[in-house]
Amino acid sequence: MAAFLLYLMAGLVVVATLLPIWRTERWWVRVLDFPRFQVALLAVAVLILMPVLAWPLSAAELALLVAVAAAALWQASWVWRYSPLAPLEVGNIRAARDAPEC
Repeated sequence: MAAFLLYLMAGLVVVATLLPIWRTERWWVRVLDFPRFQVALLAVAVLILMPVLAWPLSAAELALLVAVAAAALWQASWVWRYSPLAPLEVGNIRAARDAPEC
């Protein structure tokens, strides 16, 4: 039962990552643009639990694990942009005020 839930979570992570890549205006696809952080956390949980609960991994399980790892990296690339660690794209207003005028 635990392995089934783990495979279900892994499948949800992969589907929730792949569907927003599809260029459509359908709401049930676009709604998956928003929970990227939660999908990334679920992917990390699957990446930790799958080797623990399903060791040794079969070829299909290994392929699923690689797909979840790719999905986690894709989701993390979207979340990264909004983290405090990401570089600022707009300069600080104080720096602009202190600059000499031409």
